[in-house]
Amino acid sequence: MTILGPTFALEALQYGWDSLFAGAVLGFAISRWRGRLAMAVLFGVCDGGATLLGDVVSHRAIDMPDAAPFIFLFIVLALAIRGRRNWLWMSPLLFSVDNFFSMAPPGDVPWLTCSSAFLAWTGLSLSGLLMRTGRALYLSRSCDVNADRKAERA
Repeated sequence: MTILGPTFALEALQYGWDSLFAGAVLGFAISRWRGRLAMAVLFGVCDGGATLLGDVVSHRAIDMPDAAPFIFLFIVLALAIRGRRNWLWMSPLLFSVDNFFSMAPPGDVPWLTCSSAFLAWTGLSLSGLLMRTGRALYLSRSCDVNADRKAERA
């Protein structure tokens, strides 16, 4: 039985921070909670699958550059801004490339899968909260401005 400790928490954060970041960015484009939940699960499945596949294919000749996740996010967002929102659903697959090169043991795959999904869900939820808060602030200010205009007219 594996005992989870601080080392595992750091490892999960190391391989899942990109899911948190991508979830925070993608959450502004995905407004429905079912879509956010599906995206979080997809992040977990892709990260876990890439970690497992990376362990199976152990003879890798190249190492992934540190900037690759950011390049992937830029490409996906550029395609999504051009009106092709279906490209957003490819982002979990693109962000799982770092897990392919992670060299994590196969015993950690279930925990990395769950932590990646949880971190993606956290990012998606935070961006949704920011959107709702911003919308509420905008509406309250517009109501205040309209009330001031009505008071000036009277």
